[in-house]
Amino acid sequence: QVRRVTDVVQRLAAGDHAARADLLGGGELAELSKAVNRLGERSERLALQRKRERDRFETVLHVTSNGVLMLDRRGYVATMNPAAAHLLRSPADKSINQSFVQVARDYRLADVMQQCVQSQVEQSATVEVSPGFFLRIIVTPFLKGASNGYLVMLQDLSHLYRLEAVRRDFISNISHELRTPL
Repeated sequence: QVRRVTDVVQRLAAGDHAARADLLGGGELAELSKAVNRLGERSERLALQRKRERDRFETVLHVTSNGVLMLDRRGYVATMNPAAAHLLRSPADKSINQSFVQVARDYRLADVMQQCVQSQVEQSATVEVSPGFFLRIIVTPFLKGASNGYLVMLQDLSHLYRLEAVRRDFISNISHELRTPL
C-alpha cells in the first residue's frame, strides 16, 4: 500500500493532477492517502486556474492593437503579440528567442531598451522608423529593481503625425489666403 501512495505522489510530482490514492486500510496510511488526495485536488485546481489566467492573458495580448513584447533578463524575446510582429515587420515565430536588437533592427529602438537595462527605470521615446512611420516605444523592467525581464510596448503614432501635418498645412494655407488681397 505504501508503494501505491508513493506511485501517486510521483505521478502528482510529474504533473498528473488527476492522480489519486486508494483509501485502503486505516490508521496512518489512510491519513497519508487522504492528505495526498487533498494535495492532488489542490494541484488540479491551481493548474486549471493557471490555464484560465494564461488563456485570458493570451486573448488580451492577441487582440490589443499595441505591440507587446516580453523580454527575458538578457533582452531576448520570450513573447510577442501579432501587433508587435506587424509593427516591427518581423514574424513572431522567428522572433522568439532572438535578441530585441535583432528583432527591432533599429539602433534607436535598441538604445531605449539599453537605457532601461542600465537604469532599471521605465524609458520611452518616439522614433521615426521610416519616412512617415512613427513608433512610440516604452520599455519597463518587470518587478522594479529586479532583473527578471522587460516589457516593451510599441504604439503606431503615424496617424497623429499625419493629422498634425494636415493641420499645419491648413493653418498655413488659411493665413496665406487671409494675407493675400482680394
